[in-house]
Amino acid sequence: MKHIISYINLILLFLLVFNNCDQQEDFPVLKGPYLGQKPPGMTPEVFAIGIVSTEDNHEFSCTFSPDGREFYFNRGMTIMVCRKEKTGWTNPEPVKFTEGYRSHEPHIPMDNKRLYYGSMREQPPGYPDEEYSYGIWMTERTTQGWATPRYVGYGMYVTTTRDGTIYLTDISDSPEEIIVKTSLMDGQFTDLIRQKGGVITPAPDRIPGRHPGIAPDESFILFDAYKKETNNDGKLFICFRVDEDAWGGAVDLGEVIGFEKCMVPYISPDGKYLFFTANSDIYWVDAKIITELKTKILNNE
Repeated sequence: MKHIISYINLILLFLLVFNNCDQQEDFPVLKGPYLGQKPPGMTPEVFAIGIVSTEDNHEFSCTFSPDGREFYFNRGMTIMVCRKEKTGWTNPEPVKFTEGYRSHEPHIPMDNKRLYYGSMREQPPGYPDEEYSYGIWMTERTTQGWATPRYVGYGMYVTTTRDGTIYLTDISDSPEEIIVKTSLMDGQFTDLIRQKGGVITPAPDRIPGRHPGIAPDESFILFDAYKKETNNDGKLFICFRVDEDAWGGAVDLGEVIGFEKCMVPYISPDGKYLFFTANSDIYWVDAKIITELKTKILNNE
């Protein structure tokens, strides 16, 4: 009987190895930056069809490491990663540091030392709401990989500038969510500085902005805003910097890129591309579309 069980286990192991090899052989060889994808022009395109953006899943929110060798994104409430190796980009796989927890919206700052993300985890001491277990967590890069994550603050969707300034959505007064600026001190977010201008009043029928996507040089900020009546139907807006403490009026970026419903913006570390989510897929477009828009605004066109 023991011989039969051992034989069955051997067959199962063989089938598992064979299946994994077959899956790897089916995965295309992807070399070059941005998963080897052809760069988009001024019209948005689905990013990495069949690899990142798949037919039967909801993909959203993404971040590249500044060296361009890692790409993180969400498939459902699981953070996935593709890595650039000598043979090409790897097949997306779940990250290990969020194992067992619903997690989303990853972001890597320019120093490439940390990764921020939102997650539902056990509540740390001093959590602002006894019954609400969502917050921003951070893992730090080590020689062995990503370290055990730790809680850094109450909020949603981190984005950072080239010099490390942090923007995120303050959800402490939900549903009155607002974009704030902060920094990291002793492993925790410091005071949250509420942003002024168009991010607060993007449009008469929209609630204040959320999911900020800050430009590397902090010259503009992208965000999505939702209908007041339904808190639904997200649309992208953009504000250009007016002065150190405020942003100019919000411009409907959805009209510019041709999407009525789109959200969760992200500017690539090199500033060349805008990524966003629409139709349950991740899209990208040449960031020159923002430069052209700014020129038109300055020229009152």
